[in-house]
Amino acid sequence: MLALAMHSAAAPMPYCSEAVPCRNVSANGLTFQCRFAGPPTGAPVLLIHGFPNWSYWWLPLLERWSSGDDGLRGVACDMRGYSPLASPPDIESYKYATLAADVWALADALRFDKFHLAGHDHGAGLGWTTVSSSNPGGGDLSRILSWSGFSVPHPDAFSAALAGDEADEAQQVASTYFNQFSLADSATRNSEALSKLMGYGSFEPPTAASFQRALWWYWGMLGIGFGRPPVVSKLEALKYPKEAPFIFGIQGAIPLPVAPAVPAT
Repeated sequence: MLALAMHSAAAPMPYCSEAVPCRNVSANGLTFQCRFAGPPTGAPVLLIHGFPNWSYWWLPLLERWSSGDDGLRGVACDMRGYSPLASPPDIESYKYATLAADVWALADALRFDKFHLAGHDHGAGLGWTTVSSSNPGGGDLSRILSWSGFSVPHPDAFSAALAGDEADEAQQVASTYFNQFSLADSATRNSEALSKLMGYGSFEPPTAASFQRALWWYWGMLGIGFGRPPVVSKLEALKYPKEAPFIFGIQGAIPLPVAPAVPAT
């Protein structure tokens, strides 16, 4: 959930083209910036990006579909907290149930009666929530033709890896940064230390307020159906040299006391 890419929250969408045009879509009382590819009569596919990748993370796939050879109509939007006109300033607006409602509202606005759904990273976490039997987004689950999640497994499997008797230490260490990222004031705490470390999430202009709205997805994720990883010690992190430098940077920006994992509810 860490790949960064430059994007302006104020300027027009970058990387729009004749093959993959961009336009705004009104849904759930907000306005989302979206990219389109493939024939309008193609099988509809809604793509959800991760943190903080923006919709252009899907461009290689959309460019492939633009030829029409695959018979797919793909749409990828800059989601809540990323699209300038879909970035409410209050944390309560980033609950996963609300984000799931955005998915259904976008499908309605796009006139996708039945559609394929795919999500990467945080988009995968949101997708699992959207298609879950508890259905917090309130949509008609029979409309989902297929669901594909990339990078984030089923919440039950993820929770088992983070907490409980089957917990996987390597996954706990790799995910421990969730604790800092999910704080309500993570972008501004300690003189914006995390924002500075993370390059303000590559938002342009670089502001903690913009970055915070992307970080609030972590708050929303841990508030519904997902387990919370432990806050690991530096000694434990040292067992994993690949992750240790990043973990030490996050812990330096926002120090937290060592704490146990919390399983999903």
